[in-house]
Amino acid sequence: MDAMTFVLDDRVWTREERDALPPDGSRHELLDGALIVTPSPGIPHQRMVVGLSRLLLASCPADLEVFFGPLDVTLASDTVLVPDLLVVHRSQATGATLDGGPLLAIEVASSSTRIVDRNLKLPRFERAGCPRSGSSTRSTHRSLRGNCATGTTWRSPTSSVRRAGRQPCRSP
Repeated sequence: MDAMTFVLDDRVWTREERDALPPDGSRHELLDGALIVTPSPGIPHQRMVVGLSRLLLASCPADLEVFFGPLDVTLASDTVLVPDLLVVHRSQATGATLDGGPLLAIEVASSSTRIVDRNLKLPRFERAGCPRSGSSTRSTHRSLRGNCATGTTWRSPTSSVRRAGRQPCRSP
């Protein structure tokens, strides 16, 4: 049986309360005051993150930087998310965490996180002004300075990621 993601929205959680939780191997995020508790990613998920990060690093312009979780991204006082991968301007990467939306936020979908990633986290990144966000299993175009990540899909029993190719993006 897969581990499950829990959304605790019975009350409004604060960042201080989230930060005070004892380390338990889970990822703890805040989304509009709700606490999201996600199981630690497994090996197939991590393989996908590493593979996609290599592709992003190889095509990333010098003024941008690629990071992978866990890295807190503070979108509001009641919203601190931890995407699997993100791309930011180097000027944004000045502290221990990231304040404000990244240029690109990617979630590697797995059976335990897919619903929360697609239906809660990614729309919240968009509301915060993140120009590009997506779930790796369905995203087909993610702009990075006029180049799109497109191509074939890597599959594993619990997650998948699109393998990036480079081609010009068309304006929306």
